[in-house]
Amino acid sequence: MLLKHWNLWQLSEISVAMVLASATDLPTAIGALLTLVIVDILTGVAAAYRRGEVIRSRRYFDGLVQKLLSIALIVPIWLFERYFGDNAYPFSTWVAYVVAFGELVSIIENGDALGVPVAGKLLNKLKEKDHDGLSDHE
Repeated sequence: MLLKHWNLWQLSEISVAMVLASATDLPTAIGALLTLVIVDILTGVAAAYRRGEVIRSRRYFDGLVQKLLSIALIVPIWLFERYFGDNAYPFSTWVAYVVAFGELVSIIENGDALGVPVAGKLLNKLKEKDHDGLSDHE
């Protein structure tokens, strides 16, 4: 099984790289991130429905605004990089990876709530890595 030979961080890095592999310019990267946001929203609504939760428009709107602002943060960073002509530190790419990883984790959590077996296994691996000291928050 693939999960025995790869840890979750390697799998997530590969996933993010695959999603953003064609992101040679900003519009493509933002398009890829928007795709992840849409998938996250759809799986989140389905997971809430499955749990019998009521979807509150205010909470939904706040979450959507937070996701879009995270993506919008990339644009000024990208413009800053282009203005100063220094691509040695691709901060916009790093921010895109962080946002994409957050969306992927959320999609995995939603998949687990929907009963997708692979999502549950990935989520357990993520929790194992979190308890192994990769996260500073408790």
